[in-house]
Amino acid sequence: MMNHIHEPAKSHNFSLAFEQMCSVLAIADTKDADETLRELILQCFAILPDERFQNERQIADAIYALFGLQIPEHEVQLGIDRLITDGRVQRIPGTDLTVPLEARARLQKSIDEARSLENKVKEGWLEEISGSFPTIPPE
Repeated sequence: MMNHIHEPAKSHNFSLAFEQMCSVLAIADTKDADETLRELILQCFAILPDERFQNERQIADAIYALFGLQIPEHEVQLGIDRLITDGRVQRIPGTDLTVPLEARARLQKSIDEARSLENKVKEGWLEEISGSFPTIPPE
């Protein structure tokens, strides 16, 4: 469980940082704060697929650990309730929250599109940098 994580992720692990950037890109097209919060909640399920979320506290902790954002639990609960109403999250027997397969596929598609855009930007940036500083190793 995420109970052991109480501060933002400060990992030097590139893949986690990259995943977080892709998540931010995936939610960048949201229209309001409530929609952004719902997308952040969904990102917790995408980034931490093996995590078992049972309540708003665990998801609020995950949002803080992954993105450094402290969201009041009552707001997270409102987001969860809306996602359940919309069919994008469901509570399975035993009180675990989960993302249905269809919603998970849409979420993954959004993350993959963001990852693709990030890769294009990264490649362009590396080409530009290597052209400007050819003596610096690319890694």
